Amino acid sequence: MNRRLLIISGVVAAVVVLFAAGIGVALVMARTSQSTMANSATPAVSPAATHKVRTITGVIRSISGQTLVISFHKKTINATVNASTTYTNFAGNEPASLSNLQTGQTIQVKGELDARTQNMLARRITIMPPLGKISAITAQALTVTTTEDTNVTVNVSNSTIVYADLVPVPATWLAVGESIGYQDTPAASGSGKVSAAKIWLFLPSVHGAITAINGNTLTLQPTNAQASPVTVSLSPNTVYVKAGKALRQGTPTPSNRQAIQVGSKVQIAHSPNGSTGGASAVVVIVM
Repeated sequence: MNRRLLIISGVVAAVVVLFAAGIGVALVMARTSQSTMANSATPAVSPAATHKVRTITGVIRSISGQTLVISFHKKTINATVNASTTYTNFAGNEPASLSNLQTGQTIQVKGELDARTQNMLARRITIMPPLGKISAITAQALTVTTTEDTNVTVNVSNSTIVYADLVPVPATWLAVGESIGYQDTPAASGSGKVSAAKIWLFLPSVHGAITAINGNTLTLQPTNAQASPVTVSLSPNTVYVKAGKALRQGTPTPSNRQAIQVGSKVQIAHSPNGSTGGASAVVVIVM
């Protein structure tokens, strides 16, 4: 009898132990499952996801060590430079570095912008001329609305050189509404006027192959095959140059209208032509 009771008691104890162990395993598995579900439901945000490569153009408001405060479109950002940041000068081939940057300069910055903090790590900085849009023209001056929404009178003279795509062009191409940059010297302290030695026209351009010529009208197929053909008209003031090293160095080699044939590859900087709805070629670069 006693022996039978001992056997029964042993069996009951084993069952209880196994039952408890099963509950423990189930609890552990449940907690593990909940933890896994929680982690999959709220994945960690990668720092790289908040950083995008952007290019901005603005004015330097302050420089502190390796941090620049830049204003653009009534906003400000902090741009940080490091040993990997490269510097270029838009107005020529002169070398540039951090030491060439000054408060009040217009610069173009390409780098990684943190969307949350609005801080940028600068990869490349280009020193730009002051920029704006022509809002009025007189015989000897332009009224320019700057990127900071202020008006500046830019005095011009016979010695002022106008460029489009780094090619000298007639000043007659200057028109209200066009975007320009200018190399300035103060005309008088606090006068709000400057005298321009150089003016750069920032014009729309098209790069492609000529598919038809009808008098002074060219039809181009842009390099992007999916783009629609573009019609551009030539004028007596259109400037023709050859592509190549000389152009990149600022001393373009002249070309002419006869160099343009069906099949020619060209890059054309053009000015909108409101009277025809088309575009007038300012500079034709023959490839």
